[in-house]
Amino acid sequence: MQTTFPASSSYVTISKGTTFSFHNLIEIDTLSTHVETLIPSNVVPQLQKLEKIHLKSCGTLKESNRSMVLLEFPNLTTLSIEGCDNLEYVFTCSMVDSLVQLKDLHISFYGKIEVIVKEQEEREAKMTMLPRLKSLKLNYLESFKGFCLGKDNFSLPLLDSLQIKRCSAITVFTNRYLSTPELKVIDTSFGLYYVKPDLNSFIKTKQVEGYEF
Repeated sequence: MQTTFPASSSYVTISKGTTFSFHNLIEIDTLSTHVETLIPSNVVPQLQKLEKIHLKSCGTLKESNRSMVLLEFPNLTTLSIEGCDNLEYVFTCSMVDSLVQLKDLHISFYGKIEVIVKEQEEREAKMTMLPRLKSLKLNYLESFKGFCLGKDNFSLPLLDSLQIKRCSAITVFTNRYLSTPELKVIDTSFGLYYVKPDLNSFIKTKQVEGYEF
């Protein structure tokens, strides 16, 4: 089952007042400039089978909804977000722990986003893993500084496709230890390059050489 939310915030009002069942929903595809709430809180518990979210041009998401509330979506495999200027981050570290099936993460055309994973100050440092993530695309993120700038170590054991383009503000991928054993090549604004010796070192080296991501 797939749904496309209408290009109007009226979806939210209607949803909260109905008894529709979304238990078999596997895909959400939203194209709208007027969405204030992506998924009403009363609907989230029904979305245990949700596999894919495609969100485009939703520049009016309210502050309380600017992080994707994905903690309850254990089967999510694909997340694509494009042109949602008010979002400042995508996940918190605790949300990442639940994304055990996520394979494809594509984020593009953001004005404000600085990180993909936001640090939680009250959380102790640990090894954070996205065990199935294979493809990561980060494009046209003018304020983007890094994937995660917190104190967690990161493991992306299956990541083998990485694209970073038009992200001129990037300083590093992660602040702490990063493991990407399957990643050999990165697609950048200045071409395809082998990742040596590791991703964080590669980014820093290219910046010293005068390259702009």
